[in-house]
Amino acid sequence: MNKELFKETENLLKNYNKLDIEIKLIKAEIKDIQESYTGCGAIGYNEKSGPTNKFSSMVEDEVIRKEKDLFYLKRDLDYKVRLKRRIDLAIQTLRTKEEKDLIRLRYINQPKVSWGTVARHLKYNKDYCRKELRPKVIKQIADFVFYNPGVQERFII
Repeated sequence: MNKELFKETENLLKNYNKLDIEIKLIKAEIKDIQESYTGCGAIGYNEKSGPTNKFSSMVEDEVIRKEKDLFYLKRDLDYKVRLKRRIDLAIQTLRTKEEKDLIRLRYINQPKVSWGTVARHLKYNKDYCRKELRPKVIKQIADFVFYNPGVQERFII
């Protein structure tokens, strides 16, 4: 496994809780956009206006803008939900309780605990946890998160 993929996988795990919060914020933003409506405003006759060839109205412009915003937010939400689901499934597929506990203790739980605490909890040596168990677990997760077996290509981050 190359270092770049290792670091990317580790960063995903470190930002797992942030990903969950981002999903909730995007859902709230989508709800806010769907519920907000400006509509028509009063026309001001302060200045003399000239003829125009514009076909759309304020309401049409607002609907188009809202639909565009919703499209991008929903696309971002879909991507983050799929990524979170892949991470969850990757953690579930880890073979032993020690591997799952390592991920939970070191990356997912807040605040992050030291390697010494992880080693005491797992009843292993600190160096074994950090230098042998960690790379093995990160590789398993990276293979699951970044690999798409249906298309046989890596998942794009």
